[in-house]
Amino acid sequence: MNETPGTSASGFSEIVISVEEISWLRDALTKVAGWSALDLPDAPPGQHTAWHVPPECTRIEQCLLTAENDSTGHLRLVKFHGASGAVMRSSQRTWDVGGIFDVDVYVNDVDRIYREFQRAGWTAFGEPVDYSWGGFEVRQSLALTPDGIAFGMLQPYGKVLIDLPKYAHMSRAFNSAQIVEDFDQSLAFYTEKLGWKTLVNSVVKDTEEPGRDVMGIPMPLAKTVERRVAIVHPDGTNEGSAEIIEMREIQGKHFGKRCVAPNPHVRCAEHPAVM
Repeated sequence: MNETPGTSASGFSEIVISVEEISWLRDALTKVAGWSALDLPDAPPGQHTAWHVPPECTRIEQCLLTAENDSTGHLRLVKFHGASGAVMRSSQRTWDVGGIFDVDVYVNDVDRIYREFQRAGWTAFGEPVDYSWGGFEVRQSLALTPDGIAFGMLQPYGKVLIDLPKYAHMSRAFNSAQIVEDFDQSLAFYTEKLGWKTLVNSVVKDTEEPGRDVMGIPMPLAKTVERRVAIVHPDGTNEGSAEIIEMREIQGKHFGKRCVAPNPHVRCAEHPAVM
């Protein structure tokens, strides 16, 4: 990965998604998820420098998406005008490494929400399924937007580990996962270099993947492949946390070199949202 969540005590406050067209994701989240959209001023020249944007980029258009009744966990959509690039995780599988894999949100009815997104052109790695893992009891689908951005949509059955305002459709973004090549090295980066704390550190092996179809691992491989999973955060909570997942026994693509601006896809922001 090329950019990582910020190291403030509250974890990340927003997730930046570079897109080919802002309207594609903005329209789906405002119409289906009930989020609000705010057009922001173009990113300043300093941001061009920080992201190493090529000189042909004429502007960085921005739109801030905010969940119902909320003030954090935003999605900031950015479009790099005049600059073209390859999608960071194009035609991705869940076991492909490099970059940000998904954005996680809670939903009140994952079957209904997914069907509505499906009618808007979204797909998924698998149908919504129930599972219990690492203290989470949820019904979940890992959905994909038409431009390949993954959303982990969780309908909670048990206790939610963070305080959320009331939402009729979809909560704010609270977690973001990465598929990594070296679990120990990645975990050490967060816990030793950044000083983050571990909320979950688990191994899934000799069993079907949680929910059978969530990660889309084909059978019978899903019964035997080892999946190492950890969730980390500055304070060890699930509020703006990062999740790392390793599936070393499955050989996928390596997208790391693509995960730079202005290529479209996801990166986590260190700076707060501009309201």
